[in-house]
Amino acid sequence: MRNLISKIAEELKFKYLEIESLDNLDLQFFYFEGKQDYYLFAYTSIEQIIKNSEDEEEIEYFLNSSVINIKEKISSNFNDKSLDRNLSLIVIIEDPKKIESSLKLHKIEENYFIAKKYILTYTKSDYEELNTKFNNDNLIIQQLNQVLIENNNLLESISEDTWYNLLVKLFIKIPFLNYSSSKQEEINDLNKIIINSLSDIEKTLFHKLLIFDDNDINIEEFISKNNLLNIDNE
Repeated sequence: MRNLISKIAEELKFKYLEIESLDNLDLQFFYFEGKQDYYLFAYTSIEQIIKNSEDEEEIEYFLNSSVINIKEKISSNFNDKSLDRNLSLIVIIEDPKKIESSLKLHKIEENYFIAKKYILTYTKSDYEELNTKFNNDNLIIQQLNQVLIENNNLLESISEDTWYNLLVKLFIKIPFLNYSSSKQEEINDLNKIIINSLSDIEKTLFHKLLIFDDNDINIEEFISKNNLLNIDNE
């Protein structure tokens, strides 16, 4: 998975900062020169995540503590305020037994404290099958888009065709991986794919955001001001 992320970031011409592994997390740090957006990828296994506890809050505390330590190591390279405000943590977890759903790790994403958080789980077999859909061409983002559209018939069986589910999650969980198409029907298909891949909480939040038509909106401030994360009881 690390190799795929590296190819995507390289194609987008991101800068890369070498960071040593920390707390059993294999790390990658990407940024785009001239922009204040920073992306910290942490690769691990579900066994490492739950080694000390399966409690969601304790896992989140572990991740936040790790990010704080990493920030201290790299702070001399960046403006502290921009790093605090614009850091995204993408945790990529190999989960061969698919036990993540029982842990409710997606709830960690709802808290932007320390960093915006994205949790992406996968199995080695799904990743290997996904890789068979590509050639050695450097245009990996174009290939990801093409495979997504050409196989959109698998939407109805996404729980069975799990390699395709992984592909969809890549577009949802990696902030700088964007879908592109000139065909409106393909855009509509992707919309269906994404909505069907969301949790109930994420679906509710998504539909609430659609009510408001403001291209200049700051999503984080908007969610906070409108209390949109407190939707469990609605």
